[in-house]
Parts: sequence; C-alpha cells; structure tokens
Amino acid sequence: MSERTVSENNKMWEAAEKIAEQVVAEKKAESEEERRKQKKRAIKLVLMMILIALIMIFASIAWFAMNKAVTADTMAIEANGSSFDIATKKEKVSYKDRLLEVDSEYNEGTKHTYNNEDGGESDYYIPTTSKLILRCDANSKGEGDKDILPGGYGELDLYMIAKKAGTLNARINVKVTGFTALEFPVVDEETGEQKTDAQGNKLYVTELKKTSELTTEKVRGSQLEGKDLNVYKQAEKYLCGHILFFKDEGDTSSGTPEENRYYYKTPAAFNTADMSWTLEFGKENAAENTAYKVPVRWMWTNTLGQMALPNNADDKRKGYPVVEDGSADHDTVVKYLKDNKQNIFKPYTEAGSTITVDNEMIDNPTDGDNFRKLSDGYNYADFDIGTCVNYFMIEVSVEKK
Repeated sequence: MSERTVSENNKMWEAAEKIAEQVVAEKKAESEEERRKQKKRAIKLVLMMILIALIMIFASIAWFAMNKAVTADTMAIEANGSSFDIATKKEKVSYKDRLLEVDSEYNEGTKHTYNNEDGGESDYYIPTTSKLILRCDANSKGEGDKDILPGGYGELDLYMIAKKAGTLNARINVKVTGFTALEFPVVDEETGEQKTDAQGNKLYVTELKKTSELTTEKVRGSQLEGKDLNVYKQAEKYLCGHILFFKDEGDTSSGTPEENRYYYKTPAAFNTADMSWTLEFGKENAAENTAYKVPVRWMWTNTLGQMALPNNADDKRKGYPVVEDGSADHDTVVKYLKDNKQNIFKPYTEAGSTITVDNEMIDNPTDGDNFRKLSDGYNYADFDIGTCVNYFMIEVSVEKK
C-alpha cells in the first residue's frame, strides 16, 4: 500500500468522524446496549479508513451458487434430456456449512472427467440436483472461505458441458441476495433465564435470515429491533446496487500504460424489477462431452469515481476504472447509476439539509461539489451494507435458449 500524505489522512479522518457522528445521532433513541454496539462499529470505521481507506467496516462473506431449475418450462422440465449440463471445476467450497444452513438443497456435485475446450481433460463437478455450489480459489491461508470487501472482483467458476455436438445457447441470470445474522439468547426452559457458559458469559445462538424477508416476528428477541427493518432491507438493495456484473475482461496488463487500464468490458443487462443481471452465452460447433467456460465476472467497486468519472484528469479517481474511459460501456454504467441511484446512493444530512443524489450530479461528476456528494452518498450506503448485511449469495440461474 502506498504511503498517504498527512492531508489525505486528515481528510479521511474527518470523513470517518462525520459518518460516526451520523450513525450515533440516528441511534439516540435506542437502548444502551445498541448504542454501545454502534459506538464500537463507528470506532472500527475510523481505524479502517486510516489504515486502508475503505468505508466498509466488516467483510461481507459471499457464497457463489448455481440453480439451473429456473422455471417449469426451461431446464427443470429437461433435466435429463438437455443438450448440456452445468459444472464447476475448482477444489475449494466457500462457507459451505453456512450456505447449507439457509438452503440445504445446494450440493457440491459429483466429480466427472470431461474434455477441455482447449485440449486435454480435467475433473469437473456436476450437480446431483438442480442446485450446485460453485467453487472458488483458496485465499492466502489456503482455505476455501473468502471474505468480500469493496474493491473485490473475480470470475465465477461456471462451465457448460455439451452432452452432444452442436450449438450451445443459454441465458445466464445473476442475482445478489443478502443475509443478516440474528443473535437470539439461549434460554433455560425451566427457569426462563438466559444460559451462561462456565465463565459467566451469556449464551446466544446465531441464525441467518434473508435480509429482504425480515419481519418484526422473525427478529423478535434478537439484537435487531423491528423499527430498523427498513434500514436493513435498504442496505441489501445497496449491496445489490454496488456489485456489478460483466461478460469480458478489460486490460490491466503491466504492459499497458496505467492511465489506460480498466477492469471489464460488456456490462450485463440490469433488470430493475427484481435487481438481477442477464448475460447471453453462445457456442457454435460445441464438441460432445466438452466443458466450455461461461464468462460471468463481478466487481464490488471500491470508490464511486471508478464508475462515474469520465477520466482521471483531476486525479479524483482511486484505482482503475471499471470500464474503459470514453467507451460505450462507460455510457452504459452511467445510465445504470442514473436508473438505479436510489439503490446506490444513500441520502444523508448535511448542515441541516438532506442531500439526495440526482441525475445532474451523475452527469457532471467532475464538478467538485457534485463529486463529493456522490462519493458521500456511495460511502454511506457501503457503511449500511457493512452494518446490516453479514453474508450474501451470488446465485446464477441458467435458462436454455
């Protein structure tokens, strides 16, 4: 990590203090226990910004999964007679136990050997039901579990295996689903008192619930109060709004001038009705019993400038842009920001006024005041994600075309 100037650190400190003050102010009416938790979160945020300049205070943990039974008239009805199957290849399974806790139908698949599209053979895992857990690279510790932060990006380990020679055509649908960890006290059935361990610490049991499906009844007795449900549900929408999907790789090669590097090309089509993404996949002259890579790439953009700025002339952008400057892909991303701004930028209070991002700000991000408001709205949304969403699933559905 490059060293930062005193001025930059001061700015980050001021921004952190501002967010911490906002969080504390919004929680004044809550219990002493909740205020204590919120203060702890705010302190963590300040430290995180000084060290790595990230607004997120917690890692949101991700699962990558595939469900090929989309509707009754697509893959589900042709499970045995389909011209292709779905597979994953890598060895590691990320947070398998947690995923099975929320949906026991997902499975790791069974190992089979198939031809690779570029020659040779490899082992692939195909589902024994309609739901398959996609695999991932190991992290630095050699484990399968990977925590995802803003700035995270990667490619899903998804393949289509041709069962017979011919053309492969499919529509790939991708959706992000958030989960919140609720802590419930472990109560002694006889006394009605909360149990403790040998050291006298109160015991709790953690249950994962879909954030979008939280209700007053489901959270009763946990650390979450019913009056906060809308905040949590909106945080999941912010998560969905901040993770983008693409088909093709960009150019981050060391041989390319740094000012010309970018991550991806060909953004997936976004469906505003259910906040999902769609990509098309096609392969002509597919060979029988051969596995073909299905390109699905994702990125949780670290900063707003990586998406909104048309260039880095004013040195406002931190990190490479998501897509190439001046390209049609950039126009697509800007349109995405405008069409979905309510689920990307959080309104916030400044000098007694509510700041809400509008299209004029997005169209003119190089203006200093606009850029500050856009960045603050984006960062406040990231803060809510880190506070309210503990896990999320990237679920891929495949429809035969």
